[in-house]
Amino acid sequence: MSSLPNEAVCDKEKSGVTWPKQLNAPLEEVDPDIANIIELEKARQWKVLSNICCPLLWIEN
Repeated sequence: MSSLPNEAVCDKEKSGVTWPKQLNAPLEEVDPDIANIIELEKARQWKVLSNICCPLLWIEN
């Protein structure tokens, strides 16, 4: 039966880990290309949605 590592060992192992910082960083900093693609897609979808909804607002009942 193996023993669990003590707190000092865990702290030593965690000291070299950098990925949590990357996971919490803004996407624009971590991967600007992907962030740009997402923003372009959001703009495209908003434009399509506006084109669909706008004519419906002019229909009189």
